[in-house]
Amino acid sequence: MIEGLLHQHARAHRAWQSGKAEETLEALAKYVEFAWRCNQQLALGRFTPLTDQMPKTDEIMRDIEQQPKASCPESLRVITPRVLYALYTIRSKRGAVHVSGEVRADKVDAQLSLQMADWFLAEVVRVLGKLPLGEGQALVDSLVQRQIPVVHRDEEIRIVTRSDLSLDDEILVLLYSEPLGLTEGQVIESARAGRNRVRNAIERLLQSRWAYKTRGRPYRIRLLPPGELQVEERGLLVYPTAV
Repeated sequence: MIEGLLHQHARAHRAWQSGKAEETLEALAKYVEFAWRCNQQLALGRFTPLTDQMPKTDEIMRDIEQQPKASCPESLRVITPRVLYALYTIRSKRGAVHVSGEVRADKVDAQLSLQMADWFLAEVVRVLGKLPLGEGQALVDSLVQRQIPVVHRDEEIRIVTRSDLSLDDEILVLLYSEPLGLTEGQVIESARAGRNRVRNAIERLLQSRWAYKTRGRPYRIRLLPPGELQVEERGLLVYPTAV
């Protein structure tokens, strides 16, 4: 069950990074089936076998929410089931029918659904590990490594294989590929430019508020949400289509 949950989560992220919103939603439709079972196990101590059809979502939510407060944290009893219900509803209701002439909302639906899927994993990790939410999210990010077609990995070596990107965009892609961030040394080692040029490019990203430096030594450089948006909306994660 956990393996299936993580597999579909990673599949959804790969599809999103490749600009495939519909494929992202398809992966999340399967993700939510595993997530419901995970929530059942954590709250009820049992879950619907993978070979059986899931009960109606209203029934699942009622069973979970009726658990005694003393035996189940409120987050797993009330909050996570409602998030999963919203995730399930977006896919089942939006995907069921599209009226002729209606503007499709696949991209924004996929983005919101993926954020809810991320949140569910982070919340489960946080509650079970008794961690702050930020630490739970960081752990989830480290468990599910971003698979990006234009970034080649060989142990500690990272190479952006798109040769048409500017240095600033290359560094954006490198940072996007590592949710926990990279040290300045790692960026310099991976980028196709000299040390001073790379440092200047990093400084431009920091001044643009697309990235920030973490505390501690050695500090890491991580993308901020506006930086991630730049990478995703400008299609930096996939190879350009030949005209």
